[in-house]
Amino acid sequence: MVVISTYVDRAVSARTDNRPEFQKMITDSAQKQFDVVLVWKLDRFARNRADSAMYRAILKRNGVKVVSAKENISEGPEGIILESLLEGISEYYSAEPFTLALSIVYLPYRLTQFFVQPLPRYCL
Repeated sequence: MVVISTYVDRAVSARTDNRPEFQKMITDSAQKQFDVVLVWKLDRFARNRADSAMYRAILKRNGVKVVSAKENISEGPEGIILESLLEGISEYYSAEPFTLALSIVYLPYRLTQFFVQPLPRYCL
């Protein structure tokens, strides 16, 4: 893989598409100079499902694929569902930052409670 360019919007949230370097990347994709956009995680691309879908469609028309370095997402139908879940989770936590802090602290406890509960007993 050869890196053609880097597009970095420092200190700008991915909640919005009002990011100069992001918009430059979308514009540059039409010139067919690259065929992959490599992001650390999908939430670095967009934290809004509508923006993500719209800009992915534009990139796809331009022959460009978005690839996450951290998230191993397959090409098949299960990859479609995983991307949808990751995008939904990103948008949710972007809208509710306090929820993210709580989930980091309490999620392991809640999962333990869910998976470790004894099976119900039935008497006949």
